[in-house]
Amino acid sequence: SGPSLNSVDVYSLGLPVAAVSTAIRKISHPNYWLLADYLNEMHGEEGKNAYADPNIIKIVPDNKISANSNPQSLVLCKYDTSTRWPDLDKHLFSGNQPFVRGPHKSVTFGIQWLHFIGIKRIIWAGNDLSASSMRGKYCYEVKDFDMKKEYNYHKTLDQTTEALRKWYPIALQRGFEWYSWNLSLIHI
Repeated sequence: SGPSLNSVDVYSLGLPVAAVSTAIRKISHPNYWLLADYLNEMHGEEGKNAYADPNIIKIVPDNKISANSNPQSLVLCKYDTSTRWPDLDKHLFSGNQPFVRGPHKSVTFGIQWLHFIGIKRIIWAGNDLSASSMRGKYCYEVKDFDMKKEYNYHKTLDQTTEALRKWYPIALQRGFEWYSWNLSLIHI
């Protein structure tokens, strides 16, 4: 949900689109919505609408089912919050569940599911991994409720960057490829 998402049309390639967590506030009708949390205020009104929309497939951990969910449009996954390095490489992208928890839950959950279902190549859009301020971190207008996370926004970005750098060689080794829509923004 980084600001570079404003400069691309994610539908222009004609490929399925997966929105991760709060990106639903910008990408209102993706094929898939990947979120490792309960539906919450950070997902905005757009998230409430998407959660109720039976045409959007929601992928969530099996212990994070929110009220008002449509069982026909939910894909539930096992999610392990205890696996840590160095055991991580044995489980990551192994083709098995449970998925492991990364530092930014939804993005790391999401890439595991995409690879689990057989997606070999991921094209990242809006995965900027840097921001000069909390208000500049997202592709959508930051609201007051978003500012609750301002105290650690740098830490979250740094941890996500570090995890993706560690995970990328494992993904490559297992036959998966990651590309960036904007190569100047992602350096894995």
